[in-house]
Amino acid sequence: MKRAVIIISHNQAASIHDMRKALKSVKADRLWVLDRCSDDSAQLLSGETVVTNKEGRGFLAGKMRDIGLDEVLKGDYDEVVFLDGDRIPQNISDNIINEEMQNSDCIIFHRDLPEIDEQYFKLLNVPRIVTQVYSAGLCVKTKFLKMIRSKCPSKRCFNPVFDGEWGFEDYFFGLELFLLGARIEKSSIRISGSYEPEEEKLKRLTINYNKFRYMRDRLYENYSR
Repeated sequence: MKRAVIIISHNQAASIHDMRKALKSVKADRLWVLDRCSDDSAQLLSGETVVTNKEGRGFLAGKMRDIGLDEVLKGDYDEVVFLDGDRIPQNISDNIINEEMQNSDCIIFHRDLPEIDEQYFKLLNVPRIVTQVYSAGLCVKTKFLKMIRSKCPSKRCFNPVFDGEWGFEDYFFGLELFLLGARIEKSSIRISGSYEPEEEKLKRLTINYNKFRYMRDRLYENYSR
């Protein structure tokens, strides 16, 4: 099994040492995507495979993952692990990933998240497992990444409609996986960090929520034909 790990980072140099240490237990090619970093991340990653992005405005996590995928998909990888630079996997290993991916197409690393409000869940109108998909930590089979890209006009996995604002690019990615028939499961691998979004992010969440509802409905229409 050939595996790649894509780590996206925006001024998260303080987490690089811990991330490197955690990933020692995983046999995989690592690719770091540095997004408009003004800290010393690039210097600390000397000797690693690094792609640097210096352009764009706002929240671009989805775009950074796709920039990483542009490079990874040039290789012959069976699976791709996505990690945020400050979400350190606590108990990751090849054995755990191998075992959990045997009967799954995507595993979602565990985060301490609040229970989703039932009314909010109904408004989202998606399978419950889709609301657990957070690309801050997950592993997915490459063939599904290629399938999503083949259906997207911009050839992206994380739809560019969500670029610039925070939230919902994960849910839409998860919904696309689900509708393609991917088996999505929760993983026993835990990643660090709690759910404490900045107040400014929460204020602007409605922007991508409205985009998500529109894109979700179009996606359902396409699959019902």
